[in-house]
Amino acid sequence: MKHSFYGLLGSVGAAALVIGSAACGGGDGDGTGGTGGSGATSSGNPCVPTEASCFAAAPDGPGSECLALHDNTGADEATLRVRGLETTGPAGLVTPFFQDSVLRPAITINQPECNQSGEARYNWMFAFDFVNNMVRSGGGPPQSIIGAPKDGSCFDDFVASGVTVNAPSTPFTMSENSDGTLDLNMVFDDPANPATIAIYIDDTLDNFALLPTVRIEYNFTMSADHNCVGVFDPSNLSPTSGCAPASGERPWDMTAGSFDGVITVEQADEVRIDTLDQSLCVLLSQDTARWKNTADGKCAGSPGFMTTGGLPQGDWCSDNTSSCTDSWRLTGNIALAGFKINGTFDRSNQMCVP
Repeated sequence: MKHSFYGLLGSVGAAALVIGSAACGGGDGDGTGGTGGSGATSSGNPCVPTEASCFAAAPDGPGSECLALHDNTGADEATLRVRGLETTGPAGLVTPFFQDSVLRPAITINQPECNQSGEARYNWMFAFDFVNNMVRSGGGPPQSIIGAPKDGSCFDDFVASGVTVNAPSTPFTMSENSDGTLDLNMVFDDPANPATIAIYIDDTLDNFALLPTVRIEYNFTMSADHNCVGVFDPSNLSPTSGCAPASGERPWDMTAGSFDGVITVEQADEVRIDTLDQSLCVLLSQDTARWKNTADGKCAGSPGFMTTGGLPQGDWCSDNTSSCTDSWRLTGNIALAGFKINGTFDRSNQMCVP
């Protein structure tokens, strides 16, 4: 079994969220998604999906503006999956290469007919209980093991190397806007049960990276039908490039969801980025020559480590202040869309259990 320990990115690791207040509707202010969603078929853009498998109901149905695959309208529980993800800090993560080669393939579902051609191995999901104002957040197994994206997925629930990988719950606060959209805030910061997600390296269950959360705060503006946080934005897709986004671009408006989190330097050195053959610590140091140990790609044992006797300094403090430098502050934006969550994953039988 190959796995490593990450500390990154909010359920991709150690993050938290700081959101803007834009509603899931872009410019219309009515919570329906405006022209940025799948209703943009009227624009004649051939990159806008039209296949039934791309939507919970139909191209003009509930949640179509964010390509929701499950309709939460009127339900006591709203279940969604992260569909778009971008990092805005620290500087080491804000590069087209990292966005295009590491994040986007992992988070993107595999629906070529919907112009979504990814690996679906970083399946980050949320379940909002509107009766008790509690939310769960966690990851799921590779989508290829479960089936078609429209079938949904389920939360991982297992222990690896003494670390529990599940979907912990926390309270959320909510306020309703005049257009019916909801502003939601939640913080995961329980040291006894940290939110840890598995990001799978391939389509098996044995090759993954673990991402334990230090603290993660989320702020979302959710559509009135509870199906969207952000919208699908086909303006960044070009028919001449097979409807793939250009370098550094993402086909999602993510102004309705964001994160602001903390990862310790020590945790970051346990985050293995196979694409770069180095740890997250090395990437965030922005000085590969000084901080990369060529034997294992870590900061520990690097020339900088041997010279200073320790790991590089970060730009933040693990107690979520700026009074020390044992951590890095991670910020970014996300978009979510309705997605069916079918309980927890039974790894022995490779199936979801209610």
